[in-house]
Amino acid sequence: MKAALPTLLKVGILAFTESMMLAFIFIYHAEWEGGRIVRFLLMDDAMISLSYARSLVEGCGLIWHCSAEKVEGITNLGWTLYMAFWLWIGIPPEYAALPILLTGLLTAALHLLATYTIGKKLHDERTGLWAMGTLALLPPVWVWHSAGLETGALAVLFTYLLRESILSFPSTLRASVYVMLGTLLRMDFFLWGSGLWLTASFVQKQSLRETVLPLLTGLAVAAGQTLFRKAYYGDWVPHTYLLKVADIPFRYRWINGASCTGFHILYNLPLWGLGLYGFWRLARSHHADKWMLLAIALLLSGGYNLHAGGDMAEGALVSNRFMLPAMTTLAIGVGYALSRAPLWVGGLAVALIAHGIPLHPEGFAGRWRALLGPIKATLTQGWDERYRYFLFGKKPLPIDRYVPRGAKVVVGFAGTYAYFFRDYRWVDFFGKNDRSALTQGSPCLCGALPYEIYFPGHTRWGWHLVKDAAAIVEVVAFDDTMACKGQKPPLSCTEGLGRIVPVPHSCCTPGHPYPFPDDAVRRFVCENFRPTTWVGFWVRDTQRQSYISVLSRSLSP
Repeated sequence: MKAALPTLLKVGILAFTESMMLAFIFIYHAEWEGGRIVRFLLMDDAMISLSYARSLVEGCGLIWHCSAEKVEGITNLGWTLYMAFWLWIGIPPEYAALPILLTGLLTAALHLLATYTIGKKLHDERTGLWAMGTLALLPPVWVWHSAGLETGALAVLFTYLLRESILSFPSTLRASVYVMLGTLLRMDFFLWGSGLWLTASFVQKQSLRETVLPLLTGLAVAAGQTLFRKAYYGDWVPHTYLLKVADIPFRYRWINGASCTGFHILYNLPLWGLGLYGFWRLARSHHADKWMLLAIALLLSGGYNLHAGGDMAEGALVSNRFMLPAMTTLAIGVGYALSRAPLWVGGLAVALIAHGIPLHPEGFAGRWRALLGPIKATLTQGWDERYRYFLFGKKPLPIDRYVPRGAKVVVGFAGTYAYFFRDYRWVDFFGKNDRSALTQGSPCLCGALPYEIYFPGHTRWGWHLVKDAAAIVEVVAFDDTMACKGQKPPLSCTEGLGRIVPVPHSCCTPGHPYPFPDDAVRRFVCENFRPTTWVGFWVRDTQRQSYISVLSRSLSP
């Protein structure tokens, strides 16, 4: 009976995690109308990758949509090709996100099992179970495995590479496969994987061949991607890297990354406290060499987050995609720290870690309320009474009902709209899929959250792109956006944070926060486009008066 208990606990933890993710898929990512699902959605960044995949399958090439220029607005070539596979075998575009979401169920299970295995090999089965349970109760783990990005798959590959690294006799072949696959999915995985493997080689005193083979394998994949990029797109690095990293002075990027990392630690302070205590215990034991590997994994995760400038969605609920490996290693440290603790002490510790730091004093369980609120609303109000806003995105407005097909439309949510509505000439307001934003866009280095200096990937706003557009759709996604002024980088933000206002509202209304870089742009947009919903759905107010009146009745307050 005692031998069967750990197996039952593993199964229970996996079943709990998978059931929560299934709830996310059908609550957050399924759009219901008339009691049936009409489409599945991913977070908008993942929808950009899915748009590239759809264009590839439709014969337009690896581009944003079929009338777009060749710009590499993705950073996950291997994952995009995986998405294209599901479209290629005939899954309807409206439901192509579903197998991607279901893949998250698999990656989450593998992630938890790999964490359990590390804890078991590091010390004992109890360590593995506590580590697995800690990770399973962290909301960011559920979110990032179910967002539709390559994040979950990368976390799995990194965790299995970490598992291989702590073994007394690691397999060079398996390590090479992990580095190769990770680099194919996202090229900068090579940095994380090679850093971890080099540390393992030093600790394990491996031969030169054992050290070099995984590095050469990953380097060959990275070189192949680079040569393809230069031949196909004409650039040596992804356009998104230029936009998010190279275009930002490193001091501001690092300040932003440090602040986001600091808030990540604050929101997950119980995890960091107990995890680092477990590291300390490991360092004082006969597992000191293993402690070094966990520490380097933690530093690689935090260091890359610093370099990339954090994440605009940083918060207690989602934490940060680049900090997921750090959370994994900390969970292992927690498992070791609790390996000799009584069951009730461990249970309280894990519950405290899962709770984290409240978002607000009045919201004691803020992160859980944010996760479970839509589930409760769906169960009590019905499937069609849905939040239009979900994690990292929205259900798209029916632009095809109001804007003539073939029109040029500026969009902020570049993935969702360009994927589902293919009969338009879409223009990316934030420039991830448009080179002109780097040279002609308005620099606006201020963020939607008070501790952020800028939006990673949204630092240049292409207001020049709206002048000949038929409509602007969902340009800004936040109702607490700070107003910006001036055209001179690097910092030009007005003081204070815009108050949260009820939706829908017009950003042109006096007294409301507006996302324009200066008054001239605000006047141009508000005089030439009619606002029809909150902060970002405009339609040009000329030559379409009758159609605008229909739109206003449908969407305005």
